[in-house]
Amino acid sequence: MNSGEVKFHHCRKGDLSGWSRVDSPVNLFETAALFRKDKVRVCKSSSKITSAVTEEVFIKCYFYHTLWSQVRHKLRVSRAKHSTLCALAVKKAGVPTPAPWGFFREYGVMLPIRDYLFTEVLPRNTCYLDQYICDAPEEAAGKIVACMILLHNNGIEHGALGVRNMYIAESGATGVIDLDGCRLSKNPLSTSARIREAARVIASAAKKNTALSLDEFKKIFLELYRKNSGIDLSGGELDSRTNYLYNRRRA
Repeated sequence: MNSGEVKFHHCRKGDLSGWSRVDSPVNLFETAALFRKDKVRVCKSSSKITSAVTEEVFIKCYFYHTLWSQVRHKLRVSRAKHSTLCALAVKKAGVPTPAPWGFFREYGVMLPIRDYLFTEVLPRNTCYLDQYICDAPEEAAGKIVACMILLHNNGIEHGALGVRNMYIAESGATGVIDLDGCRLSKNPLSTSARIREAARVIASAAKKNTALSLDEFKKIFLELYRKNSGIDLSGGELDSRTNYLYNRRRA
């Protein structure tokens, strides 16, 4: 499996099978073993997904508990592989994202029970946009828009884009994380897809920075997007989506 200058090779050990980058800085089998022995620092845990870090690798593990779930995922591309391919496309578009090191699938009796995604670990002092949007909202909006236009013009819909999933890279450019819901297209995104992404970002930014009203941040964002892309996203569709997301309360 090759993507430009990034090369992967197939690996298998015991009940683990998958792909690892040729230039991976660590042994991913050993990293998976640390995860299974609970010798990692867990960042987030739920019944379906657990995220953890070692000193050098970020691990995301997807669990398939039921027989139906195992059969369903046996017949489709694993979420870990999908995220890896999306990360390569995002980096190719010029948007920073943690480098994917590989992905493995763990099998039970002929069926997958877990998928593992391994990526680069971001520095502990990484500045995320949910922090930056409060300190410098207009400057942060400019960084958000520049990142989104790059993604959208390259046919990439993040799928869960919000200020907590965006960060400032060492280069100063805005990067993205959490590509589980990412979708790729051969053509630039349609206006409807751009509106979906814009609504998520505007709502998430306005929720984080309560000093700015939703309408104020929306105006800043839309003017920057139109000025830098030539595409006007304003209108009823954006307004209704943004208002719904802004007022939604998760259980």
